[in-house]
Amino acid sequence: MFKVLLAPRSPSTFNITSVACFGISIPLRSTQIPKQRFRLRLQRTSRRIELLTAFSFPQPSTQHHIIMSQSVDVVILAGGAGFGPSEDTNRAMIPVAGKAMLQWEVDALKGSGLVSRVYAVGDVTADGLDEAIPPTSDFLGNMVAGVSRAAENGARSVLIATCDIPLVTSEGIDDFVGRALETGADFCYPVIPMERCVECYPEMRRTYLKLKEGVFSGGNMVLVSVDFVLRNRDVILMAYQARKQPLRLAGLIGWGVLARVLAAQFVCRAAVDITALESAVSRMLGGKVRAVITQYAEIGEDVDKPEDLAAVERVFGSRERE
Repeated sequence: MFKVLLAPRSPSTFNITSVACFGISIPLRSTQIPKQRFRLRLQRTSRRIELLTAFSFPQPSTQHHIIMSQSVDVVILAGGAGFGPSEDTNRAMIPVAGKAMLQWEVDALKGSGLVSRVYAVGDVTADGLDEAIPPTSDFLGNMVAGVSRAAENGARSVLIATCDIPLVTSEGIDDFVGRALETGADFCYPVIPMERCVECYPEMRRTYLKLKEGVFSGGNMVLVSVDFVLRNRDVILMAYQARKQPLRLAGLIGWGVLARVLAAQFVCRAAVDITALESAVSRMLGGKVRAVITQYAEIGEDVDKPEDLAAVERVFGSRERE
């Protein structure tokens, strides 16, 4: 565990006063760094550990210990078919606002302070991509191929993402990954409040689930433990295959839980809460599962039909005019 001891110096700067590693404090010559939007990240080399840049912190009134989060590898599932006029094109390579969807995503991932290597499973290319892994014949095979490759390079946690979220931002990735790592769970799934989705992207149509805590849409990435995925691949496949078969899904998560979910959608939202769903899915998958609420709607805005593509083009166009 690494800690950096920061002391406030002025309204706009911090002093780095020491670095602690496994309980051993190393004093440093006072070094000023700007307070606005900086992120702390460690780069491990064969001879030293370097402190890199950037994260946002509220202005402190006392000294703060910032716990350094581990970085994660990313596996982008990029083997899907296109749609509309681009149906013969790999979905990841469909152009939007002058770049392939995959390139927008890789750029955002590379700008994250919590991402190490980025892999894509599919016949694709992108600047900044560390490796393109040949695809298999199915979803689970692609996922396992990507996670296995990350494991070979020493990854313990992997962010698995779809290839069709060009609006995703580095800040959104940092937010979800940071929160997910804090849970210590084997499987973390982002959920976005409906009001946030509508506020940010009113043209994009989403599917929502009513729960006691609110109405949510799911994201297009998950943070998983490498050991969990490789150990439970058969159960994960079973759950994936059952996702659109209510009777089969009920057999996996329990009829009682499914009945409560349905009641929450049509009768009373308080019939089921996030904790109940986490417990049910944890039992089904054989690991600790957690939902992570995020306000970054871009994580849930996937592009899988022509009208989505047109809406995203308009979003990028409005950003250029700002």
